Amino acid sequence: MATVINGEKVFQDIVMALIEDLVGVAIPMKQTFYAVAKHATVAAFRVYKTQFAGVEPEAMSAVSNLSYAQARDIAQRELDRTCMSKAQKDELVNYLAAIPMTSRQALRSGNKDGHVTTMVSQVPQSAEEMAKFVPLRAPRFQPDDTLRGHDFRLDTLLGMGGFAEVWKAYPTEFNRDRPVALKFCFDKALMAGLKNEIRVLDRIGGFDPAADKDFVQLMQTNFTADPPFLVFEYMDGGSLVNWVEGFGGARPQVRDVVSVMKMAARAMQVAHESDIVHRDLKPANLMMSSGGRVKITDFGIGYALAQSEPAVGDADDTEITQSAYFPGAFTPMYADPMKPPGEGPNPRDDVYALGVIFFQLLMGSVTTKMQGNWQSYLRHAHVDDDLIHMIETCTAPHPERFKDAGALLAALERVQPASRADQQKKRSDAPPKQSARPRGTTAKVRVVFCTSCGTTRRKGYRYCIKCGADLDAV
Repeated sequence: MATVINGEKVFQDIVMALIEDLVGVAIPMKQTFYAVAKHATVAAFRVYKTQFAGVEPEAMSAVSNLSYAQARDIAQRELDRTCMSKAQKDELVNYLAAIPMTSRQALRSGNKDGHVTTMVSQVPQSAEEMAKFVPLRAPRFQPDDTLRGHDFRLDTLLGMGGFAEVWKAYPTEFNRDRPVALKFCFDKALMAGLKNEIRVLDRIGGFDPAADKDFVQLMQTNFTADPPFLVFEYMDGGSLVNWVEGFGGARPQVRDVVSVMKMAARAMQVAHESDIVHRDLKPANLMMSSGGRVKITDFGIGYALAQSEPAVGDADDTEITQSAYFPGAFTPMYADPMKPPGEGPNPRDDVYALGVIFFQLLMGSVTTKMQGNWQSYLRHAHVDDDLIHMIETCTAPHPERFKDAGALLAALERVQPASRADQQKKRSDAPPKQSARPRGTTAKVRVVFCTSCGTTRRKGYRYCIKCGADLDAV
């Protein structure tokens, strides 16, 4: 029987712990709120792990299911007991009231019929892991806010960055029961990112009119709004992060992972054929519908390899993106460590990221780093050798890597994962394997797939029977 915990009491304890930690700390205002966020992660983690040790999942669920109004009333009541200035109290109230919303998004995989249930595997084991359960800063908007001059009502905060927010919203006049996702930009200097995303999606759509099935659809632009925002389709299944967490620490079925990777590779094949490199592929940027459809989002730092036509926009927007404008935009875990410094974007960059994602999905964890003898972890999980070789080909040095997502997709279409029993028998009959190539080295690997078209290599053949590539040349 589940333990019944009062969410208001848990949230009150978190608020009081944060206030205690902030004594003597200069509270920054508005957008520069990150110091408070760091204190909040520590305070929340301490409360869950000490005052609710042993029932952390129930305590986190109780907080996540609080309404915005409930959280706001509790925060206001506790802050009114302090000697902070009114401006500081108001900012902290706005910040603290958003914690249940942020927690609901972090626990999205356990959200059933509007009620959040936390799985044991989702409980943070460190203050760093708690960071995704609290806001980065006080949000600019509140639930039920309407946008002046625009027919939308905000519902739930989906995510935020330093100068951006994404909200689930409902149209107020048309399709009122069909939610959308609004992406706001609060800094004019970052408008290039929004415009870049539009140009990339427009370019992809121009090459493939049906591209909306593979990419989160851009429905509307509002650059003249204050703040400017884009309207995207709302993906009700969350991201691949939520999908993996939905297995409660267990690994997804291999066939399901292969299905997900096929959809991701098919989408990126369309982008690569349009000479577009995503440059920041990661599980958080692969969204899912409730029916299991995978779509790619966030082309804000996408790069056009062939710019035959000048971009439409400001005079200094002649390139579809500026690498200097996006310092630190790449996610290190999915960035190619073997890429020479200063070398331009290449479809193989996205292939590398897809290989890491493939590995993590098979492992059932999006936080597992791909390092050392990672192949042994997959073999221990009875993953088919062909899939392991495929990931090796994704993450090999450039000449040995699939040239683009189309080649990876072709390989995925040809490989049928063996059953667990067949794979175990195959492994028991096989001779001992040589030690695996450590990540980041340039040693040769056995060529199993043609890196140009993804065709499986036939024994004794030097050249690919489909495209003629020299398989011994890599």
